[in-house]
Amino acid sequence: MRKLVLECRKEFNKDSGIIKMGNAVIMITPPLDEDYWIMRIKLYRNQALVAFPKFGLIGVGFAIEKGSWNTNLPYQTSPERLYDHIKINKKYDQLTKERCIEAIILLQAACKQYEKEKAKKEIVLSMNEVNHTLVDNLCGIKRTKRRDY
Repeated sequence: MRKLVLECRKEFNKDSGIIKMGNAVIMITPPLDEDYWIMRIKLYRNQALVAFPKFGLIGVGFAIEKGSWNTNLPYQTSPERLYDHIKINKKYDQLTKERCIEAIILLQAACKQYEKEKAKKEIVLSMNEVNHTLVDNLCGIKRTKRRDY
């Protein structure tokens, strides 16, 4: 049996389906197809398990959904339950439950790491927006040059 290989996209530029209007947030299903993923594991022929953004979460499901469209769950769902929910779309009998669960576990670990890295980037970006004078005062930092040039 082939080794599972996790593919990750460095840039994911698809429409997120999240629209911000003032303080309101509207979430709609973005255009989906088998190429809508941030991570995937090819399993057999043209079938893969994919992880993708969905309403502020990361969903996991099969890339090609033959049996039931929009069958996926958040990556934090137990591997067994996730497999039971999506198995209708596995497409090929050659894809065993064990192989699929092994791939789900690998995707779950990658999704967890992805969210940690994304959170770090968001914290850094948020800190760049902080008033540096306030931070300097709180930390007791004396600067000789102005920070607003």
